[in-house]
Amino acid sequence: EGENAAVTCVVAGDVPFQLKPVSESGSDSKKKYFLQTTTPLDYEAVKEYTIEIVAVDSGNPPLSSTNSLKVQVVDVNDNAPVFTQSIMEVAFPENNSPNDLVMEVTASDADSGSNAKLTYSIVVEPSSKGFFSINPDSG
Repeated sequence: EGENAAVTCVVAGDVPFQLKPVSESGSDSKKKYFLQTTTPLDYEAVKEYTIEIVAVDSGNPPLSSTNSLKVQVVDVNDNAPVFTQSIMEVAFPENNSPNDLVMEVTASDADSGSNAKLTYSIVVEPSSKGFFSINPDSG
């Protein structure tokens, strides 16, 4: 009660989060806070944060309590697939048999789960339509 009951909450440590009071009104002992990000989160960089929230009263000596909150970052499709080679060239002999393997291509995607699933296809000029095919799953 009184001055000793005034409580302040903060996020401890070096994490991209902060607490912001819901409003400046209300008693200091029952203040509500929003947890906000301070920078954009990136699933590929950090998949999970453990946030330590510290509540400190205004007594002398000040007393405190700590609670942990786990935040799991959810991946979104924010990375385009990348081929292992930016330019691909192949020399292929004439008089080949149908279905001869010309080359394999490989790409990767830094996202996870269904966001990283790749489907390969060929964009062909009308004059070469039907000459080439690609395995949509493996390249």
